[in-house]
Amino acid sequence: MALPIADRPDTGWRSLALKNSYTGTAEYRILDGRTYVRGKLTPGTLTDATVLFTLPEDARLTNPLTFAVVPADNDSITGAPARLEVQADGDVAIYNGTGAVTISLAGLSWFQGE
Repeated sequence: MALPIADRPDTGWRSLALKNSYTGTAEYRILDGRTYVRGKLTPGTLTDATVLFTLPEDARLTNPLTFAVVPADNDSITGAPARLEVQADGDVAIYNGTGAVTISLAGLSWFQGE
């Protein structure tokens, strides 16, 4: 019998493979039924709907979620907010990423089953 989501053990931080010429780091962790994502990316392809990375099955959502992220250069805002969409299939894609020098993934989190 599977453990309830909130009782599953801490996964620790695990690396995510970046796609579409993005560089930097992206990691996820599942703790107490909540998925956390952290990292800092340097853009590759900036076309809308470009997939940055794909989450493994244990970290995926039931329904898509959208997060606003602020493109920055050395912690100074460089452009209009970009949008990250986390899809139920695990793909995390960027929209409105033009002008981005770096993209922080800080603050991205959700409960399992959302």
